[in-house]
Amino acid sequence: MFDSKLMTLFKSLKKDERIQIRKWIRSEFVNKNEDIVNLFDFIDSRKEIKENVVKKQKVFEHLFEGQPYDDAKLRHLMSFTSEIIEEFFIWHYFSNQPFASKLTLIKYYSRNKMNKYFNECVRTLNKDLSVTNKRDIDYYRTKYELELEKNRVVNYDTRNSEDNFSLLFEQLHVYTIVEILRNACNAIPYKDLKDLQFDIPLLQPILDLLKNGKYSEINILQIYYLLFITLSENAEAYFENLILLIKKSELELSQEELKDIYLLCINFCIKKFNKEGNLNFAKYAYELYITSIDNGCLLEGNELSRFSFTNIVTFGLKIKNPNEVEQFINEYKKFLSPTFEEATVSYNMCKIHFLRNQFDKAMPLLMSIEYKDIMWNINAKYLLLKILYVTNQMDTLETFLNSFNVFIHRQKEIGYHKEYFNQIIKQLNVLSKLSKMPKRARAPKVVEYLEKTILLDKEWFQIRFDELLLSR
Repeated sequence: MFDSKLMTLFKSLKKDERIQIRKWIRSEFVNKNEDIVNLFDFIDSRKEIKENVVKKQKVFEHLFEGQPYDDAKLRHLMSFTSEIIEEFFIWHYFSNQPFASKLTLIKYYSRNKMNKYFNECVRTLNKDLSVTNKRDIDYYRTKYELELEKNRVVNYDTRNSEDNFSLLFEQLHVYTIVEILRNACNAIPYKDLKDLQFDIPLLQPILDLLKNGKYSEINILQIYYLLFITLSENAEAYFENLILLIKKSELELSQEELKDIYLLCINFCIKKFNKEGNLNFAKYAYELYITSIDNGCLLEGNELSRFSFTNIVTFGLKIKNPNEVEQFINEYKKFLSPTFEEATVSYNMCKIHFLRNQFDKAMPLLMSIEYKDIMWNINAKYLLLKILYVTNQMDTLETFLNSFNVFIHRQKEIGYHKEYFNQIIKQLNVLSKLSKMPKRARAPKVVEYLEKTILLDKEWFQIRFDELLLSR
């Protein structure tokens, strides 16, 4: 039962939704089955949802005391309860989407030819659209669907001579262009990660339109245009203007859309930094993360993803001192899910221990913890390799380096990270071999290698190679 659909739906409920659904499930219009109420109350009353707490036999005994266990009966009850929760999700969504609610009513009046009420509702929605400061995808979708419904009514009533087609096509074009560009931007990271190939037939005409100044007054279109050019062409020249336009347009965008845009920008920064070691993009990424937390768009149910938390620490350590980053960890760890808080804080404190040369604190954690996320595992192993080199444990380093090489080779789903860590492994191998050479013999080898190699993780490796030169 712990892994059932019902439990998954229940665990997804936020605090305010839990309060509302308690009333919802007791409404006679929604539910007349007392067993459903009792099942929900049993789950809702548990202080913590654990597997042993919601075992089927225990739940059945609570609901139907004295009756022999009937699995089919309980499964049916769970299914009905799930349906009621799903109906709540639909109601809750529409109650928080005034445009969608009014559009639904407009469609009802349109299809039932209730023109008087249709016109009243259209006027109300038009007024709402005129006063809202939002100019996001939902706004343009609503504008298009409203014109579509108005056009249907015009066709129903041939006495109405209003020509609505020009407005309809205008809203259709704007909405379509926003959707195509938005999805094209979202597709680029997956294309890079999975090495996918796909065709977007209308994309090039849209890019040509926008390049020639069409819709220059619509911020969301300009954002997605600049974002697509930046991501697809790796064109950092557009990036600063893109960030300025996003910040200027923050109030026009929904939290969900703003989050998606910021994450695409952050991923661009991460990729640029990993490939080029450009600290400007570490600074951009850190600032974008903090902005996204402070404006709330990066928080889901007031929780911060452990991956975002870790990336903030990573970039913070590139541009700030460890004490400031530790302050961030202590201040913002409250936003982490309790499930992941301990591991996330431990993993990131390892990085701080490393920079403080507190290897005795970092190594036991790195060697004892196997993280579930593949990139955390890779980065933890890499940090351990660095410590082994710095502490001059060369035999152990060689063993772990060979193991790490095999580990990276086996990974099929890490995209450009594979290329990055293959290069890191080569650099560590060279560093290890040169460190074992006689001091006078290795100096020209170090210089030759540095002249022909663009170092990744440049700051750390440059220090290590400089040490080899200085120790001659």
